[in-house]
Amino acid sequence: MISVLLSRELQTHRVDGSGGDGGRDCYFSDDDGTDAYELKSFTGRMTQSRRRQVKRSLAKAMERAPRSWTLVVPIDATPPEQAWFDSLQAGVSARLDWKDKTWLEEKLAQYPDITRYFSGAAEEVVRLLGEIAREDALPDNARALGERFSRAVRRLNEVDPYYQFVYSVTDEITTVTAHPRYPDAPRDRPLQVSATLRFDDSPASRGVRSAFADFMTYGTRVVIPGVHVEGLVVDAPGGLGGSFPGAELILDGTYEPAPEAAETIVLRIPPQPPIRRTVRLRVGERSRGQAGGFRLVSRDSSGLLTLDLRVDAAQKTFRANLNYHYVPKVLPQDAVPVLHFCAALAGGEKMAFADPSGAVFGTASGSFDPGDWPQVYIQCAEKLAEIQELVGTYFPLPLEFRPEDQRDMEYARMLLRGEEVQATWDGMAAQSRADTVGNLLAQIDAQGELFAFVAVQEETLVVAGGQLPLGFVQRWMPVARMSNLDEVRAWYQLGARGTVEIRLVPGDDKRMTIRQAPGFAPPPVPACGARPVGRCRPPIDYRGPSASRPLHGRRWQTRLATTEVNNLRAATDAASVVIIAHSRRHASGCFGAFR
Repeated sequence: MISVLLSRELQTHRVDGSGGDGGRDCYFSDDDGTDAYELKSFTGRMTQSRRRQVKRSLAKAMERAPRSWTLVVPIDATPPEQAWFDSLQAGVSARLDWKDKTWLEEKLAQYPDITRYFSGAAEEVVRLLGEIAREDALPDNARALGERFSRAVRRLNEVDPYYQFVYSVTDEITTVTAHPRYPDAPRDRPLQVSATLRFDDSPASRGVRSAFADFMTYGTRVVIPGVHVEGLVVDAPGGLGGSFPGAELILDGTYEPAPEAAETIVLRIPPQPPIRRTVRLRVGERSRGQAGGFRLVSRDSSGLLTLDLRVDAAQKTFRANLNYHYVPKVLPQDAVPVLHFCAALAGGEKMAFADPSGAVFGTASGSFDPGDWPQVYIQCAEKLAEIQELVGTYFPLPLEFRPEDQRDMEYARMLLRGEEVQATWDGMAAQSRADTVGNLLAQIDAQGELFAFVAVQEETLVVAGGQLPLGFVQRWMPVARMSNLDEVRAWYQLGARGTVEIRLVPGDDKRMTIRQAPGFAPPPVPACGARPVGRCRPPIDYRGPSASRPLHGRRWQTRLATTEVNNLRAATDAASVVIIAHSRRHASGCFGAFR
């Protein structure tokens, strides 16, 4: 009972020792060391005989050089007993601790199911699970069925210290799922399955047999139809199981990782520094086969790249399937590293699999056909990512970049980088008030009809389906003239009420310089709301085709010796998730362990 309590509290793998002196020892380890626990059932006081037993247990435990050693005994120490225990610290490198009766009572109060189970509720768990499994006792009314399972499962969770039970009812299938409460629960109360399977040489049968072989090697999910199941006997936790000849069998080696398991895989090109391209993948799915192999499925943050990594320990082979698939809502900033990486891989570069610390556990190269990943599309995605960062506005990566998108992105990037854009213009119109018109007419009377003109206004581009606000943009035209000068002069001389439209056209020079106007503050009432007339965009020529996205479903795979992946395999060890399902018509099960 106390070893289960410690496993629930520490949530890590436990190694049970041989014990001795009427006690039991167990060990919990992580990357930083091992914590040893000595479990004693003493009651009353810590007599001299019991103290000698404790000292012998401590000396034996120190042979393992633990980080800490804890005595767990249902005795609250008196001052002399505590002084004696504290004296044991002398000459011992491990940290010593005494978990007493008060500590045990507090912890067992946190986990009441442990006390209930070991106080006689184990038989109740068997009874409840047996009732759930009885097909002849299932109500026909869906509501009654739900109420019955709800009550039974709620009670199971109150008395079972090993598994957390969840149930669901879909159509005619009732599923009870048993999730381990701690990593070693399947070991402490294991699931055992024996099955007789029969396959023939038909294509369908060969497919099922191949999928079953993958389950045995890697733990990948397989559904075996009842026609292939001649016999099936399940011995599950607490009596959930039975004999199911001809039942559909679902096997799944998926498991939840231990806290110390690797969460990230880094792909990098080339394998050794200096590294030019990297993609970080987060491990999302794990399965382990009975033959010692395992499978990891990981994805990058954008969701574009999926790595299916499989290690066959018996054959000492390593297989990786890399798949690129376009995601409609991916942002350019997330997609660009993946696109560059895929293009490098398609170009024949060698890559490495590494953990976040930089330790390489595999290197490989392989085909990622076709090799002509669209470089123009990648360049456009990179440019859009840069522009979005500069303007602080984000929208998804488009399926393609049209020629006008590419032209406008180059224009926007030049402005945002502080560069001047040289363009030409055809005309401009502005609604102006009397004071602005008066100043302009006075300059024309003094210096002639040709003059330089500056217009500052906010500009927002629509590119690839999204908006890019560029802020205030200044347009400087060195030679301009007013095409409706007589009309404006007459309006001004007649009293200049309201506003008048001033129409400007190029003089003998159509050039225009465009730059950002950082820090520009418009007046409270605009004096000149200028708008372009005709073309006044930069003459950035682009006559090429649209830049399309990379094709869906790019796949890459290779094989290499497994000598480099042992560290990764060790990092995947964790408890299995056990799932058992029963139906009125058939039984199906999804098993975390298969024997």
